[in-house]
Amino acid sequence: MQLTAISSPAQVTVPLLAQAVDAPTPAPSAASTAAAALPPALEITYSFDKELNQIIFTLTRPDTGRVVRQVPPEAILEFAAYIRRQTALGLDAKV
Repeated sequence: MQLTAISSPAQVTVPLLAQAVDAPTPAPSAASTAAAALPPALEITYSFDKELNQIIFTLTRPDTGRVVRQVPPEAILEFAAYIRRQTALGLDAKV
């Protein structure tokens, strides 16, 4: 695993392997050597949502740019933003 130093809180990319590092690997045979390929490496990035005061982690495949996983999921972030807006509407009333 390769780690990079955090220079700014905006966004950092850290390449990860899709399989465990400590997993034992079987001895390759002549037939399996050609067919077997390592799974693609994943990149993990994080960003900070100021509105929700939340860190968002995203796992992507660098070869396709496809998002494999996001924590917390987008639906949860949208719901949290909705709740925050609805709560703010009730608090903005003048007394």
